[in-house]
Amino acid sequence: MHISEAALRYFVAVADELHFGRAAEALHISPPSLSQQISRLERQTGRRLFDRSSRGVALTSAGEQLLPLAREAVAAHAAVVDWASGRAATAQPLRVGIFASGAGEHTGRIFAEVTRRRPGLRLEIVRLGFFDARPALAAGSVDVAFTIEPFPADDEHVARRIGSEPRVLVLRDDHPLAGRNGVRIDETNDLGFVFASDATPAARELWLVDPRPDGSHPEVTGVADDVPGLMDLCVAGIGVNIAARAASTHYARDGLAYVDIVDIDPVDLLLVRRADRSHPDALVFEAIAREVAEPRGSGG
Repeated sequence: MHISEAALRYFVAVADELHFGRAAEALHISPPSLSQQISRLERQTGRRLFDRSSRGVALTSAGEQLLPLAREAVAAHAAVVDWASGRAATAQPLRVGIFASGAGEHTGRIFAEVTRRRPGLRLEIVRLGFFDARPALAAGSVDVAFTIEPFPADDEHVARRIGSEPRVLVLRDDHPLAGRNGVRIDETNDLGFVFASDATPAARELWLVDPRPDGSHPEVTGVADDVPGLMDLCVAGIGVNIAARAASTHYARDGLAYVDIVDIDPVDLLLVRRADRSHPDALVFEAIAREVAEPRGSGG
């Protein structure tokens, strides 16, 4: 039985989008052709890979089992093509944008796995500010970027969720809430907040939880243009901040406490790239990142 790399690539695209139309658009083929390719793959494997219904498309248990194998096969095929063409030794580095708080707990494992699977690929890490992912991609200063900012997809960009980060309250270590195991968001309604000076309205809504469940709006008592500046303001008692939990590791310091906020949703960790995949390894990096950070069936 011969299963082509193209068939597996088509399968991964549908699994990622869970929508035949969007997957076909990303692959630059027609939806009927894509549907035929998936049906052929199902016949070859003797397993139904997707449940199709009026409610949408979902992976079956067999599809869940195939997905990590298919990602590995697609990445391995790309590596062989690179090797055969001589591009692996001379390829341009893949520039990866990392946001201010370190892109969460997953990035170290992602970089290690990419290096293991693609030893000829050079990674170049670019530190980004709070809301720099979109302009950095537009300027070509990064090829892919991790972000936890609100990032609505459009015709020029692809944004993939690869995990999530709980949110924490950042405050002086002598604050009355600092010794708690967790706080509710309504317990912070009367506190002043420090925030990013270049924040968008969507970012303010997400990170300040504005408006609050009771309709109130938090007060901003200080602004800074980077994370260390926000931490300085918190230590000074000028205000408190809401951050991803990874900040408690990346910005641990004397005078600061990090307390879980127990009743608000985690923020999505996104990997974003240009839709035209201008760097030939951007799609491979994305596939490995998704597999490492949040494998299907992991429950989160």
